[in-house]
Amino acid sequence: MTQRKRYDRQFKLAAARTVCEGEMTVIGLSKELGIKDTTLRRWAHEYEEDGDAAIPIARSNSRSRNIASTMRSKRPS
Repeated sequence: MTQRKRYDRQFKLAAARTVCEGEMTVIGLSKELGIKDTTLRRWAHEYEEDGDAAIPIARSNSRSRNIASTMRSKRPS
């Protein structure tokens, strides 16, 4: 199973700005960056709607950390 790629907020905003300002097309930039055009369209739409407030800062996944911590503590020494 492949791992889902994650992109930081600055990357998403820069890509969205590039499309919204007409510097590149969605298709062209998505190919260059190696991301799906639908993903880039969503980022661009969010940027058009909310500007720099678009694409919120990712929250840490505390549940995953708790599960990982529990699993580590249950390992035999």
